Amino acid sequence: MPKQSEQSALNYAAIKKLEAKPQRYEVYDSVVSGFNVRVYTSGLKTYSLMYRVGTKQKRITIGKVGELSLADARKKALEYRALIKDNIDPQKIREANKKEAERKPLTVRELAAEFEA
Repeated sequence: MPKQSEQSALNYAAIKKLEAKPQRYEVYDSVVSGFNVRVYTSGLKTYSLMYRVGTKQKRITIGKVGELSLADARKKALEYRALIKDNIDPQKIREANKKEAERKPLTVRELAAEFEA
């Protein structure tokens, strides 16, 4: 079954009025290409960006509506668009940052051993 999608200039009032439907759907922004609000059957709303890497279409979630303002989400989408324009996949950067954040910090002994080497 195809997914429903709409397009309009997103604003906070319009996003607030979006209601859950029996099937997940997206409402695309007419200001930033690929930027959208995804509404889940549970009523959860998220900002995301659809983009292409080569021939593969991808989606990156920017954040939850309510935890992130529309202006901040659009700004992040534009930052991702700039990376995509330079042939950089924003998901790869996000994954690398997550791995770096999860990396176990070195102990003083391990740090000293690296310094001596």
